[in-house]
Amino acid sequence: MKDRHLPPCVYHKHGAYWLVKNGRWQRLGTELPPRFQARIATRRTAFADLTDAAMATIKPAVGKSTWANYNVAARKLKYAFADIQPQLVTAADVWDFRDGYAATPNMTNRCLSLLRQILSYAVRRRILPTNPAVDIEPLPETIRDRLLTKVEYTAIHEKAGARLQGIIDMLYLTGQRVNDVLRIKRSDLSDDGIYFQQQKTGSKVLVQWTPELRALVERIKSLNDIPAITLFQSRYRKAPDYRSVKLQWDEACAAAGVQNAQLRDLRALSLTDAEDEGKNPTALAGHSSPSMTRRYLRRKKVAKVEGPTLGRVQNLSNIKT
Repeated sequence: MKDRHLPPCVYHKHGAYWLVKNGRWQRLGTELPPRFQARIATRRTAFADLTDAAMATIKPAVGKSTWANYNVAARKLKYAFADIQPQLVTAADVWDFRDGYAATPNMTNRCLSLLRQILSYAVRRRILPTNPAVDIEPLPETIRDRLLTKVEYTAIHEKAGARLQGIIDMLYLTGQRVNDVLRIKRSDLSDDGIYFQQQKTGSKVLVQWTPELRALVERIKSLNDIPAITLFQSRYRKAPDYRSVKLQWDEACAAAGVQNAQLRDLRALSLTDAEDEGKNPTALAGHSSPSMTRRYLRRKKVAKVEGPTLGRVQNLSNIKT
């Protein structure tokens, strides 16, 4: 299946979206940027109505970040299944969707996950006898395996401004997601440590105080003359905007000469180092099982092995036959 109702001058070709003006093709990326998604013409269909009804039951159980991702996935599903009545959706239709969007496996798998929930809702409402998406295999995903070195960390840190330095250090010392760190409230600072309720999963984590973490918090507090609700402040005395922080990070990386480094890599570095130190990275991450943490750890650690010694070969060569 192909995308439908794309904005004017926007095309999907060779696994990417393109803006075509005056004969020039500008690549927009493998996912349609939000500014173009907002301009897609919405056509009400029976499947769209089903999706909205199912989404209303899903919303209370997910965090803000997950909900935002679900909304993107829902738009894609509405367009892809616009011409199919909900009661007529088959496993073959779902396979067509999966294979048609194979160029973007991560996003397509998110769509499949949401589709299973939508069709499960349809089963509960007796629209479908069974869920045709249950046995559809997800696409193989490319898991990011970038692990920042200590040298790279220091180089980026030295090129960052004072607030960004605090954010970088907080991301490393707590192992939390970027948005959760940016929105730390002063009321989250307890006698025992820093309390996090993760936006994505709702998991609750208390990162206990260490001398380094206490000193970092005091350093961050000293950056602002007037305290605000949040620990980190923007010029408007609110939590910093993710995009502005990401831009500052990218500029610091460029100045440091460090390539292919993302803010989220600091979480992977934190969890990997925590495991190396014998700590519990799963608890630190707020994951429900170690399998969820493996994507941060096992693909980012180089196995330390020891080869044989030359002495054995030399001894064998001295044996007389």
